[in-house]
Amino acid sequence: MLTRCARPFAVLVLVLVGCLELIACGEVPTPSPLALSTATVRPGSATTRATTTIASVSAPTTPALTTISTPSTPLVPTVLVRSEDNPIHSGAAMAYDASKQRITTFGGKLYEPTRYVNTTWTWDSKGWQRLQPAHFPSVRVSASLVYDAVQRHLVLFGGRGPNEETFNDTWIWDGQDWLQKRPRHVPPARNDPALVYDAAHEQVVLFGGITSNQQNQAYYLNDTWIWDGQDWTQKQVSTPPPPRFHAAIVFAPVLTSAASFNKVLLFGGYGGGSNLTNPEVLNDTWTWNGQDWHQENLPAAQKPFVDNPIGLVYDQSRKVVVLLGSNGVGGQLAKVNRVSYWDGLKWSSDPQLTYLDEQKPDYVPWNEGGQVIYDEARQAIVFFTLGTSYSSGEIWVLEAHTWRKL
Repeated sequence: MLTRCARPFAVLVLVLVGCLELIACGEVPTPSPLALSTATVRPGSATTRATTTIASVSAPTTPALTTISTPSTPLVPTVLVRSEDNPIHSGAAMAYDASKQRITTFGGKLYEPTRYVNTTWTWDSKGWQRLQPAHFPSVRVSASLVYDAVQRHLVLFGGRGPNEETFNDTWIWDGQDWLQKRPRHVPPARNDPALVYDAAHEQVVLFGGITSNQQNQAYYLNDTWIWDGQDWTQKQVSTPPPPRFHAAIVFAPVLTSAASFNKVLLFGGYGGGSNLTNPEVLNDTWTWNGQDWHQENLPAAQKPFVDNPIGLVYDQSRKVVVLLGSNGVGGQLAKVNRVSYWDGLKWSSDPQLTYLDEQKPDYVPWNEGGQVIYDEARQAIVFFTLGTSYSSGEIWVLEAHTWRKL
């Protein structure tokens, strides 16, 4: 008979034996997927885990784990996350937050199975970090995000939901949480509009996009709106660009001694009519001076030949606007990389970057869901390729005339 003091020890032994039997049978319980989260991982250190509640779109009961990795770099370390937590999604909104010196991305869509998300990620020299804000916009794709230098926060507008609904809500991101603004006036709902901060006039400019009416018929937009930090105001312009969506836009300050620019630059997109199943590819160039739009009348030979404008960025170190895009080859998109430069007067191409051989190690796998950002902290152009359910995508940096994979 066991004494009173020996009984707790016997119970402990029985518990340990039971756990060993479970391990031998392969029945070790796994943690709940809702308790998985990724904390910042510093280069050279072991992966750090944090247990928090994930506030996002519903996920499968037992989501697969995916390893996010980029070879031979300490900047983006290997992190174990759930499949829906990959940071680079199709249709995600992305912008550089100058006040925090990091890139922020929100939302997007994943595949296999298809699902929309409303997660918030940041990327800097420490790598990727998923944040857990108390408030957040609903799941969506094709929203637009921009940094407001006066207010020192990011502004998000619009997007499209999983039921093809379009949004016209306005949110701000202060680096810690999302706050929905409720302005007196709002632009019509839309997705994929051009959104830019006009530093010359210290205001955010919204142009175009695609939306639908009550009969669920989609159509293009070409209206112009101004956000002053509190309310939206529609600008009545005399020469608006033709209706379009997915246009590339950037603010370009004074470029060179020969060309004093200091305007918003808009390029291309899709639109040009009512054919929504096969929209026209546009390659026109427009500028915004704070009051009206002006088309740059360029010879055809000076217009970039781009089917898919991935984005416009202003390279501060070189004082030039850089257009990244791709065009179809043999009926396939994303097989030819295009890099064009705007110096304030004209476009020019980089012969060393216009055509890149897929067999070469510096070939950049362009795709329609990629994102390009100018990282002020790095003083470099950073391109993020589209991630999937099984991969976080790739990160490339443009240095002079060479792409380098991180």
